[in-house]
Amino acid sequence: MRIVEYKLHAQHDGTTVNPSWVENGGHYYNPDNYTYISANKDLSEFYVPDSVVLYDKPELKTRVLAIHAKYPMHRLVPHSGSSEVMTNEEVEAHVDEWVTTNS
Repeated sequence: MRIVEYKLHAQHDGTTVNPSWVENGGHYYNPDNYTYISANKDLSEFYVPDSVVLYDKPELKTRVLAIHAKYPMHRLVPHSGSSEVMTNEEVEAHVDEWVTTNS
């Protein structure tokens, strides 16, 4: 799996979409630079812009924790209908699970 940071592409009608080479996108949005994370099996047969950043799991954790520090991630509290801010450990575990699921 390749962990890819990317931006949405603008369409002629004003809408935005994932680039065509993004397989499993829309994860871990960073509102500071409008980027998302995707999990791709292979990028070798597609044109990928030079602006795309590739991550390994430790780098992804660092990125997600930095976003979490500014824009806290929440988790649902079972049987309460409310949410709580996730701890750094929970965020790291979430990234681990996402990487494992998408590998």
